[in-house]
Amino acid sequence: MPRSRRHRSAQSAGPRSNWDLAAEALLFALVAWLPLAFGGVFPLTQAITMGIAAAIALLAAGRILTGGQALRWSAVSVPAAIFVGFTMLQGIEFPLGLVEVVAPSTADTWRTLLTEPAGPGSAALEDGVTLSLNPRGTDRDIRLLLAGLVLFVVGVDLVRKDTARRLLWLMAILGGGVALVTIAQVVTGASAIYWSWEVPGKLARAGTFVHYGHLSQFLNLSIGCSIALILMRAVERQTKEELELEELFSRLSHYERRPDLYLAVGVVLSMAAIAVSTSRNGTISMLVGATVVAFWLQRTQFLVGVGWPMFGLLFAAFVAVVVIGFDPVYERMASLDTPSDAYSGRLALLIDTLSAFAEFPLFGMGQGTFEWTFPMFDQDTRNATAAHAENQYAELLSETGLVGTVLILTFATMIVRRMLRRGRHVEKPIHAAVYGVGFGLASVAFHATTDFGLRIPAIAVTTLVLAALVIGMATDTRRADSRPARLLSAAGLGLAALGLLAQMPAALRARDADNLWDIVRAGQAVVRPPEFVGTVEQFDEILEAAEAAVQLAPDDVEYRYWTQVYRWMRLRAEYQELSREERVAQAPRTQAFAREIRDELLASRAVGPTFGPMWSMIGQLGLIWLDDRQAGQWIERGRRFAPHYAGTAYAYALYLALEGKQDECVHEFERALKLGFSWRWILEVLLNEYGNLDLALALVHGSAERTQALSDWLKRIEGQEELATKLADDAMQLMLAQLEEPGAPLWMWDRAGDHYAKQGDDARAIEHWARYLARAPRSGVRFKLALAYERSGDFAAAMREMRLIKTHVPANDSLYKRADQWLERLGR
Repeated sequence: MPRSRRHRSAQSAGPRSNWDLAAEALLFALVAWLPLAFGGVFPLTQAITMGIAAAIALLAAGRILTGGQALRWSAVSVPAAIFVGFTMLQGIEFPLGLVEVVAPSTADTWRTLLTEPAGPGSAALEDGVTLSLNPRGTDRDIRLLLAGLVLFVVGVDLVRKDTARRLLWLMAILGGGVALVTIAQVVTGASAIYWSWEVPGKLARAGTFVHYGHLSQFLNLSIGCSIALILMRAVERQTKEELELEELFSRLSHYERRPDLYLAVGVVLSMAAIAVSTSRNGTISMLVGATVVAFWLQRTQFLVGVGWPMFGLLFAAFVAVVVIGFDPVYERMASLDTPSDAYSGRLALLIDTLSAFAEFPLFGMGQGTFEWTFPMFDQDTRNATAAHAENQYAELLSETGLVGTVLILTFATMIVRRMLRRGRHVEKPIHAAVYGVGFGLASVAFHATTDFGLRIPAIAVTTLVLAALVIGMATDTRRADSRPARLLSAAGLGLAALGLLAQMPAALRARDADNLWDIVRAGQAVVRPPEFVGTVEQFDEILEAAEAAVQLAPDDVEYRYWTQVYRWMRLRAEYQELSREERVAQAPRTQAFAREIRDELLASRAVGPTFGPMWSMIGQLGLIWLDDRQAGQWIERGRRFAPHYAGTAYAYALYLALEGKQDECVHEFERALKLGFSWRWILEVLLNEYGNLDLALALVHGSAERTQALSDWLKRIEGQEELATKLADDAMQLMLAQLEEPGAPLWMWDRAGDHYAKQGDDARAIEHWARYLARAPRSGVRFKLALAYERSGDFAAAMREMRLIKTHVPANDSLYKRADQWLERLGR
């Protein structure tokens, strides 16, 4: 039989000091601000999060030192604190001999990468190595982990009856607001967050977040807070022994029940927003959370008859989705019927991540290092580097090993145990909130099997604060009021605050460096990698921003790598203005510059030894300019560490070509092209620099676009006219065959129209140009179509197309003038 839930009168928690009120205000401001600031993913937002956490720690310490009580603590904080300490150890340098004993795989990796080849950076072994294979990534995560620990520990101390209620209302209101923004953006077809900040994709389906998976996790947490408030209010009204489900939804139109009605509406809106965001995992996680809480309520008999209202809420959300637009939701969920589309990629990612864990089982590869270390184990054929494992638990294993994973699982298990215990003994209205919070935490915990949302500050902070609420209402929290305990509490908080404040300059420098790198990205779009066709002035502008970013963040291997790439490409742009004889005369200078850049890259390995593109460029410089016998080894290492980077595949293919391994190099060039490398760049290198026409011919087989490009190239080479003509004919035949298949590229219709017009077959030319314009009406191809109509004698159609040029084709003075002359000649 369930225990009596007749709530007792609230026990006094003591007077609230101004210190507490200020800390609470800052905590609530942070919880409210992060989801509205794109989830807190940008460097400035993270720096502000650290600053607020430091301020909260100082306020709590100030209260203690001015005569207040010591922190109320729980054993749950212990594994969390040890985990943060463990990640700090991952970023500290230890003697190589010690690392060899505790983490032999880590020591072997460092030894290999820092000593081969000999050169700048090799001496780093004398100073020791870290357990993390990318110390910068670990340092960056430590800042946020320390901030999270402070928020959790102080949150446990702050949570009282009124504080918990205000926190839950804040989350419920935030969830409803974010849901409304999400639905409004979808309904209006917005392509930007807040209709102002552009996001990838066609629609801004993620509300105030960058990714819809993170939106759905936040909304599930807010749904749980709304449910918690509904249950709390029901317990406060209860007049009999058992709380019945009917009481939650009866008389909602009455004035005193209006808050419950608003909360229910907010829940429905949040469910609908999750659905229209097309987050499959968010929807499934919501259902999992509902199932867990329904089973829990049934087991404890806290709420009788829970099934039908839960179904009613889900049905109301379904109706809202139908009204808003069901098609995109259905299409997204329907993809679950195709495992290869929905989850096979994640399964392969999971298997490879577990392989990384098997290689570094005890301490992992380093917190926050997944993006730069996982490629060593990635066996998938995707054309992009995985920044996360898409499984929070597997990524935790690979980055922190058994030690870190056991600590986090211990922390989570202790929270769950206290939740279950509190659910069995609901003695006050606030205790009923544990069921609603349990819904949110269960949803996020399940979603973590397919996403990395707990690394997003808005999700992580909200989850930790709600977990603190659970612990705050537990029966085993203690407050030691002895003088040593107070001093110890104040000292711990002060040290945490100092640690965060000490990291603030680095966080702000990272923000400034990121802003400078935006200039680099904008410049990169102009010079267009991998060709990097630009002027010396354009590269000077890029380099000015890049070098400034490196000065601010010297431990960022990506910044350092790209700075050297742009230095080399600037030299290439400078040489474009020189004659062949002048380039030959400059060869010694070029060789010296290549050696300088190689040495700069070798010095960068101490901060990012597993950054594949860096090794690939070291190998290319050694292969082409420095006559380095080991260059092929570095190119192979680059491909191993960055198998999904087009540049490393290209470099490896070039190395195989120079080694005479044609079959292997053709396969690798195909990989580079599949990963997005430029065919025209490969063509230029093979024909202009190496004169390898046979290899170029081997690469064009079956591709109309490549065959035509090679034909165009050979037309400019004396003595290759016959082969160029043959290749042009082959390209046209391939193109015409491809046009018979669905999904043919748009440009082929235009090229086919040109082909038939050249043969005098205007009817077929008109057919192909019309097909082109059906998909791209704002094109100058319309002028060619009009002339074809004229040649075929259909003057009315020709005049119609000429008139459409001025309304369908973007401003083009030359084209407009030609159309006007044509219309005037025919007397309009």
